[in-house]
Amino acid sequence: MTELRHREGFFPQLARALGSLELAMLLLGVLAVGCAVATIAESRFDTRVAQAWIYDAPWFHAWLLLLCMNLLFATVSRWPWKKRHTGFVITHFGIIFLLAGAWIGRAFGIEGFAELRKGAPPINRLATSGMTVLARSPNRGFLYSLEYDPAARKPTAARPRTLALPDTNLRLVVERYAERVGVFAEMVAAPPGQGAPGLVVRLTSGMMHAPVEAHLILGDPHAAVFDFFGMGAIEWQAKIASAPPSGVPLLLRLAPLGRGKIAWQSWRGGKLVGKGVSAEGKTFATGWADWQAEIRQILPSARIEERAQEMPNDEAHGGAASAGIRARLVDPSGKSGAPAWILDGAWRSLSLGTNQVVIGFGMRTVSLPFWIGLESFDVPRAEGTDRPENFISAVLFTDAPEQPGRAARIEMNHPAEHPPGWWRSALGLNYKFSQSTWDPADLNRTTLQVLRDPGWPLKWIGSILVVVGIFVVFAVRGQRADVAVSQTRIPPS
Repeated sequence: MTELRHREGFFPQLARALGSLELAMLLLGVLAVGCAVATIAESRFDTRVAQAWIYDAPWFHAWLLLLCMNLLFATVSRWPWKKRHTGFVITHFGIIFLLAGAWIGRAFGIEGFAELRKGAPPINRLATSGMTVLARSPNRGFLYSLEYDPAARKPTAARPRTLALPDTNLRLVVERYAERVGVFAEMVAAPPGQGAPGLVVRLTSGMMHAPVEAHLILGDPHAAVFDFFGMGAIEWQAKIASAPPSGVPLLLRLAPLGRGKIAWQSWRGGKLVGKGVSAEGKTFATGWADWQAEIRQILPSARIEERAQEMPNDEAHGGAASAGIRARLVDPSGKSGAPAWILDGAWRSLSLGTNQVVIGFGMRTVSLPFWIGLESFDVPRAEGTDRPENFISAVLFTDAPEQPGRAARIEMNHPAEHPPGWWRSALGLNYKFSQSTWDPADLNRTTLQVLRDPGWPLKWIGSILVVVGIFVVFAVRGQRADVAVSQTRIPPS
């Protein structure tokens, strides 16, 4: 056997090794373990984590390529094929087509969402499920995507992610990702003449496990009133109004008296339930169940600054919460700038000495080769009920804004395709738009799911070949079994 292999040469031996059953079992075993790990990661963490570490990882694609080579060499090694090889060959080629179609779909396909609004300009960008870090070049003003999803590959203080910033010699260090970052309005002292009287009042109740703190600036239309859970308000006024409130179930009026004191009035259901004078560090009963108000701080000159802070996943009280990253700039010498939180969908300027770079964080977007706009959106209801029967979007596809285009209609289970053409649909070269979500309170906008999968023809062909191949395997095996039985049958004496 060793002499025979030596005579065959290196390449025949390599082909036999690549098509061996032992290699196939190893490849399939590793893929099975990888898919199991991805399933666990998807259920415990997020789909993006499974995609980043398994399905979209270079090693997974290389493993699939090696499996395709194993199947191909296993098939070719049987040449010249005989009748008993028919099902084997068809099945193997079907699996190769399936894997090739899946790879093409992942590499060149698109899956995203288009949020359209009636009367708004058409769009040509889709939001995907992935996140990315963006940077604006300080020299040329270009916008760059750094192609890093911190939600999938979470950085830590011990292992931060360092990204090169185009057009600069600086680097961006992403040291933290949080799913919930709260934005709080915080009152700070301001120089005289650059601020207005400020007040910090804290409300506590046995019904709430966390206090409610209001930071108020006199005369600021946005900071002089604090919304109390939609049930009432806290107003910081130059002088307490004497008229009773209207349309507000709960109202706490506060006004400065000077020398560290304030006057207060508490209203409930249009009736005065308490009033008096308080000072910094003092507490009084509001008359709203067991709610107590404490005057935390009084400043003669103050301003409001926003502060971002990471929050527990089960609590977002006191401010708006969204995902965010904590990042800083680093120069070639290792000198670092001050870190700052950058929230989802927001931009922030980071500084290091005289250098400033604008960094953004948000959903990764992809471009379309055309534009789409919403003409109308209708939701027919079942007769006599508010239950939707259908979702109908009338859209317009154009090659460029302000140009005439092609009208299309998108209904439930009836997507629209663009560009049109049966051959594009057959080859998976067009985009399919279907209804995704809608807002019952705003029928002037809708969200469409957009899919493009150029690998689907190979997937269909591969699926058909696998089914046919398995059928042929059993058919040929049945014929061979019949022949064997007929050959062993004892002739009658």
